[in-house]
Amino acid sequence: MATERMRVLMGAEPNGFGPVAKLAAIARLLPDTCNQFIGTGIALDFARLNRGGFDDVLPSEALESNPSLIQESDFGIVVMEPDLGFSIFSSGRPFYLFDSLFDFWVLPRGLAPVLAAAREIRRVGAAAGSQIYHSFNIHERKLMAHAFATRSFVQNYPGVAERVEEARSLGVDNIEIVGSMVDLIETSAASKAPAGDGWEMLVNLGGVQNFAISFNHNDHYIDLVESWTRRFLARESSCRKITLCCGRYRQPSEERIGQGVLRRELLPHDRFIAEVRRTDLYLSAPGRTAIHEAFQLRRLPLLLPEQHCNQLQNLQALRGTLIGDNALQLEKILEDYQVPEDDVLGTRMIIERTEEIASSSRLYERFDRELSQRVEWMRGLGEREREAALTELEPLMSGTDLSTVLRKVMAEMSERRGRGGD
Repeated sequence: MATERMRVLMGAEPNGFGPVAKLAAIARLLPDTCNQFIGTGIALDFARLNRGGFDDVLPSEALESNPSLIQESDFGIVVMEPDLGFSIFSSGRPFYLFDSLFDFWVLPRGLAPVLAAAREIRRVGAAAGSQIYHSFNIHERKLMAHAFATRSFVQNYPGVAERVEEARSLGVDNIEIVGSMVDLIETSAASKAPAGDGWEMLVNLGGVQNFAISFNHNDHYIDLVESWTRRFLARESSCRKITLCCGRYRQPSEERIGQGVLRRELLPHDRFIAEVRRTDLYLSAPGRTAIHEAFQLRRLPLLLPEQHCNQLQNLQALRGTLIGDNALQLEKILEDYQVPEDDVLGTRMIIERTEEIASSSRLYERFDRELSQRVEWMRGLGEREREAALTELEPLMSGTDLSTVLRKVMAEMSERRGRGGD
């Protein structure tokens, strides 16, 4: 008699494509499980567009109206969504936490009080401890969730190892550093580049949605880069096509500019990966998922300026590497550019200063010049130089392979099922 498939409840932070893309990678690597996605916002949109490893895709309201979805699951897998993790923990079900920004979360009171609160919640129980949990801000809860998880896995990046060591010194020893949490499985191939002279560019602007940015609201960044691509195509006759990939472009569009074509589109993830593989030049907003994807694909990206505080930290952490030193940060464009460490205040300042560039002819000309020079520099790099630049990232971004981690998870859950779920 065949063993019933394990049911896995899954969720991801809804502030961009990165967390849910990691969850999709995890889902596709799990062997013979029934994966049920629960989410909202851009994460829900991504899961609907990229159903690959998900058996069911439901909005968060489904869990609110039917809390038994947790109890009906064998275990949970959560990517940077602490409140769902806390709900699974409160139900007594095991859950595994995956976090690609472990070093980024801002802790005004430090890590020790956060982990002490987690120990107190475990002592008094989740029901009595709910008020304690919700007294902490979202960044603190993201760290606290690691203490509630059956096991947690954090994606490597500069600063991660130091915070893991601090957590271990405070008694949390269930955290493992892993390598890239990315999905590189292709189910459709990109079309071959047309014959003849010329080259193509792919520009990845991601799907950022957070407390301050949404599509067509405060996303001056997208307007700025799109304006630059138009100007670039108008004067560079050798560039035959630029593809702008972004969550805002849900309705594909295409227009001829000069001798080339500008295409705007939200690509399904498998097609996007195929395009990264085939394009002549890859430009990307400095999201950590995009950086890890390019690293694993052995494609050197030209990193665009930061859209928010986390992307600024991503760029700063890569200083001293070729990819980091040649990225275009806003500090290269703006005078008196000082960003507060606070995530909310800092992100709002980045938005305001980006709008300033877009609305000032002087600053826009500087942006155009700086980015165009970097494009020319990138096009001039040889394969050996590109590979060397990627190789220097290996100690900063490598760790246990994701498929190895998931085999470990399934072995633990199979053993638990064999014991009757104790």
